[in-house]
Amino acid sequence: MIRDVAKKGYTAITRKKEADEEESYEKKEISEEEFKNAITKIRKIVSASALMYLMSLESAQESGVEINVSTEKTPAEEVEFAELRARLKRSLNDLPELEQKVIDLFFNRDMNQKDIASKLKLSRSKVNRIIGKTVVHLREKLK
Repeated sequence: MIRDVAKKGYTAITRKKEADEEESYEKKEISEEEFKNAITKIRKIVSASALMYLMSLESAQESGVEINVSTEKTPAEEVEFAELRARLKRSLNDLPELEQKVIDLFFNRDMNQKDIASKLKLSRSKVNRIIGKTVVHLREKLK
């Protein structure tokens, strides 16, 4: 009996919420013409913003200011990164074979520790320890 009363109350509340939501959706509806006008205004704003950005870049360039976009690397950064990558490759080659396999499977082949453990016939905790120990070792070596 209590369950039936609760169920009826819940159903009534749910129906009221749905009716209220439908009413609010109807209030928010816009015509196709209003939608097209809104899209046109948004496009104009985006175009104007892009144009202003380009003009600011041009004026900065004309005044002799060099602008580096954060995603671009300077030649020095590229050389430094290439050297670090070469050192990492040498350090990886100096690791014992098992550590090389585990690191390769985990970082290069995106395998999880459970799958690596299964493939190499190790426990998952052993794989975890190998990864942790090797990462710490490589960090220290590359400092």
